[in-house]
Amino acid sequence: MVFNTLMGPIHRDWIARANGAQTRQQFWTLRRTKPAPEAIPVAQEVLDLMFLGWLALSFTDLRKVVDTDLNKGRKVSVYSYNEKSWVDFPHPLLGLGDAPRSFDTFPAVLNSLSIALLEVNATASITPLFAHHALMDAGTDIDDDQEYGVNRVLSDYVQGIGPVVTDPSLTMEQRKASLIEDIEGEISSLKDRFADSDKSANPFEMTVQYEWQEIWLDALEKLLSFAQAIGSTGKRKKTRD
Repeated sequence: MVFNTLMGPIHRDWIARANGAQTRQQFWTLRRTKPAPEAIPVAQEVLDLMFLGWLALSFTDLRKVVDTDLNKGRKVSVYSYNEKSWVDFPHPLLGLGDAPRSFDTFPAVLNSLSIALLEVNATASITPLFAHHALMDAGTDIDDDQEYGVNRVLSDYVQGIGPVVTDPSLTMEQRKASLIEDIEGEISSLKDRFADSDKSANPFEMTVQYEWQEIWLDALEKLLSFAQAIGSTGKRKKTRD
């Protein structure tokens, strides 16, 4: 009852504004009072899992982005190993803007966790949280023989046995090398982008991604280490005690 009294009016306001880019922006303007990493309603440990999971799913083609809806904007889905199906983030996303770039997507996904929680309260179902749970699952560091986790996601991709069909002409070694090259390229590109932002020192020219630079780069470095640890069988190499 207490939660419904608090969240019900906010949810109704969101529903009334959700179908237009301008009204969505009005809903979000001045709503946040903290830096971006502190404004997401999860613990830092959970946020770290979600970052690593997002990147793992992105580099293994287990993320879908569709830009065909002119009213609601970008729609984003990820594959859930637990649900064994594709699951959607709230649509429309919160705080995405009407001309989003590719790197604007994940900050909006994180912002939209608040919308998912509103929907959980309104529907009395945890289904709206499935996509964010999928990020946490994909970012979990557990053995690669388990049903989910970053090791499972990367190992399946390298072996060519994941949920999405990969190029059958590539060997495991080639897939691993390509994966590592892609991650290293993203790290280099991101460092350059953040360095350019530091040089300009103009807050109006900085992307929303800039607020996340430390955790974003840290997650990429972690993902790279997981990819490099995959052995010749497609499984993660076990370290000796």
